[in-house]
Amino acid sequence: MSAGDIDSASNARNTRVFLAMVAAWFIPHGLLLVLYPWLLAVYLHLPAEQVGFGQMLLQIPGLFLVLWAGSIADRIDTRKLLGRLHLAAAAPPIVLALLILTGHFSFLILALFGLSMGVSIAFSNPSRDAMLATVAKGNIQRLVVSTTGVQFGVQIIGYGIAMLAGVTGPALLLVVHGVLMSSGYFIARRLPARQAEPGSTTEANSSKKEKGAIWQGLKVVRTTPEIFSVLLVSLSGSVLYLGSFFVLIPLLIRDYYEGGAAEIGLVNMCFMAGTLLMVWVLLRRRGIRRQGRAYMLANIWGAAFALAVISTGISFPVLMLVLGIWGAAAGIGMSMSRTILQQYAPESHRARVFSVYQLCFMAGGPVGSLMMGYLIGEFGPLKAAMVPPIGMVVVMTAVYLMTDLWKLEAPAVSAPG
Repeated sequence: MSAGDIDSASNARNTRVFLAMVAAWFIPHGLLLVLYPWLLAVYLHLPAEQVGFGQMLLQIPGLFLVLWAGSIADRIDTRKLLGRLHLAAAAPPIVLALLILTGHFSFLILALFGLSMGVSIAFSNPSRDAMLATVAKGNIQRLVVSTTGVQFGVQIIGYGIAMLAGVTGPALLLVVHGVLMSSGYFIARRLPARQAEPGSTTEANSSKKEKGAIWQGLKVVRTTPEIFSVLLVSLSGSVLYLGSFFVLIPLLIRDYYEGGAAEIGLVNMCFMAGTLLMVWVLLRRRGIRRQGRAYMLANIWGAAFALAVISTGISFPVLMLVLGIWGAAAGIGMSMSRTILQQYAPESHRARVFSVYQLCFMAGGPVGSLMMGYLIGEFGPLKAAMVPPIGMVVVMTAVYLMTDLWKLEAPAVSAPG
């Protein structure tokens, strides 16, 4: 066997291990995305304002921790960090299950659980994105698309498990969540080591001159127009769309469609089915050349279209179809945004750049969730659904006029292999 064949086999093995680790995180994460809003909206039957506040608590730790998380991921072996994060994320659901079984469950306990899971998410995402480039070996767009497909595909498994909450109760599902999450520790140990680049260590040691290693990712973003424009759209989308998905949809299902965990799981499955279909299409072709244009259009014909239709009071089957369309657009949007960042972020600062990306994605989430909760409380869910589409049309018009994101094309398109 030639050296090239050995390298190819090693790369294929590393890719399989990496995707398995992605699955070990996102199966329980999918379970969480259904179970947590169900606990807020149905199990505790909280008003819209408290549901929005509860969702905000899940998202807010990233605002304070994600830049630090990116700095850490650039300076230590990311493989070890990912394994430890899986173990750390496995503990809160098991503790919450014990508190529910012993009769100590309350909104305060659930809020603390949301905060703890938000901390784990803040640290894991930049580390995983930094490891992706190590595994990809230059074929970045294809692995980004594959990772997006696995990420969304396996979440359907988590949704399916969470749909049993009305039958089994939440405690058993929380234990399942913890066990699945802990499996990532053993998978991560088989990944290739990703050590910090020599330049990264040197720059980290000169933190006083550059406002610290934590802030160097912001410097790269500020001086790289391709990355800056993507993050601007990401921040706007997080404010306008995350609150709609995590607050509006569960409350619509509870109050308008009179549903519960099963219905929440179904609409999430439809969203993911749309994403998987689009990922399959992207993998079948040679990638997308006009990445910036695809990213911008996905933000318009996806969530903005879906929310505008939802505001008309559609039936539940049509809601599932519309969520599928939204999911297809998200498949393009996430793949293109992460591909652009992987291509333009320097290796020595990749985790820190992705931590800024995650910060933008998270920063608007708490604001959007809280805003949507109060909008629903004031105007009802259908009228509140009209606000995000109007806001995004304004934002995308400004991005088109003020940046070159619409003209951004891929430096090279990798052939499928």
